[in-house]
Amino acid sequence: MAMYIEAARSLIYRAAYYIDDYLKFKIDPRAMGALSGAAKVYGTELANYVVDEAIQIHGGYGYFEEFDVERYWRDHRVTRIYEGTNEINLLTITDALRRGVWKP
Repeated sequence: MAMYIEAARSLIYRAAYYIDDYLKFKIDPRAMGALSGAAKVYGTELANYVVDEAIQIHGGYGYFEEFDVERYWRDHRVTRIYEGTNEINLLTITDALRRGVWKP
């Protein structure tokens, strides 16, 4: 799980780097939107995976309110919805790839 989280962190840092240096790299705004959308989608899907694995590791205790993992499991679902749904972000990514404005 730590390996996947580090990969997500790297993707987020890459998106932030290109957004910060937008004028320097002369990047199409649609490409920046696709990259930040990819970071958001990957991060939220990863959160789902990590929380699910944490519940699995804790076994039955993962459902008790005394453990933090129960709250994480309850709260992670909203991450796929706010700041643009994952479905809309996936459409943005595929549009940028199809138009050739973003080449990962």
